[in-house]
Amino acid sequence: MIRISKEQMDRLDESYFYGRLRRFVTSRCRNPQFIHWLGAQAPEYAGWAAAWPAVRGLSEHDCALVLVFLAVCEHQGVAAGPVRALIGHLAQHEVGIKRFLSERGYFRFSDFEFADPGAPGPVAAE
Repeated sequence: MIRISKEQMDRLDESYFYGRLRRFVTSRCRNPQFIHWLGAQAPEYAGWAAAWPAVRGLSEHDCALVLVFLAVCEHQGVAAGPVRALIGHLAQHEVGIKRFLSERGYFRFSDFEFADPGAPGPVAAE
């Protein structure tokens, strides 16, 4: 019998989520340069891996929104601020983050509210 440790299962969950998030970005992002940039990053993009301990307990919607926001900020050379502070006040920042992403042509404001119909489950929607 194969036994998977809690640490291994946590890594599998993390890797699986990153894969789903990349598919979400590829299918919904309106900025081809960002899609190309993200595709050139390692599968476990360092920016996401650094934030993962702080975001992994969030809902899928919130986790996806924060991780995509962090990646877009890095892509644009914009400081996103401390992840823990962002998460601590996410309810107040959600609209601003969505406006940031939509006004810069990365995503539509509502993209994080609806799941991709071809996906095996919601990534950015609960």
